[in-house]
Amino acid sequence: MKANVLSRTINLTMFFFSLFSLTSSAAAQSAAAQTVIPGAAALCSAATLRGQYSHVKNGFAKVPDPNDPSKKITVPFASISLFTFDGRGNFKGLADAVFDGQTFGENIPLSDTYTVNSDCSGVLGSGSGLQFDILVVRDGSSFLIIEKNPPGAPVATTAASEAKRISQTDQ
Repeated sequence: MKANVLSRTINLTMFFFSLFSLTSSAAAQSAAAQTVIPGAAALCSAATLRGQYSHVKNGFAKVPDPNDPSKKITVPFASISLFTFDGRGNFKGLADAVFDGQTFGENIPLSDTYTVNSDCSGVLGSGSGLQFDILVVRDGSSFLIIEKNPPGAPVATTAASEAKRISQTDQ
């Protein structure tokens, strides 16, 4: 019973820490090409992210071994998500996740806030839960995400991913 509770807690934590994990070098080059000129007009704001975005991630996470929590094991994971941003700092969505070949969750509802600064950097998440740093492409067509592992987190991941706009409507 204790092992099942620990395993479920670890799996839930793994899901949320790795929800946005997928390396994308093409998107990194696109975001890096945005040059901020001091004194220039603001490039981005919360309104830059508006509409539906698809997100795919897969990778690996180091998590406590359910058989020996003093040890870490590497577990493959994958997820797909659909987010809707309202252009006013709020988002909602659904996600499906698989860990180590096992379905972890289907149609998991997501809802939180986001900020986008004038230099197109920002944060996904309100701070009451997980937070992810983001870099938004100026036209809002996509954004890059990097995970922030809080101190003492049971899951060790450092992953980057990209979300792409598939519709400009927020309905």
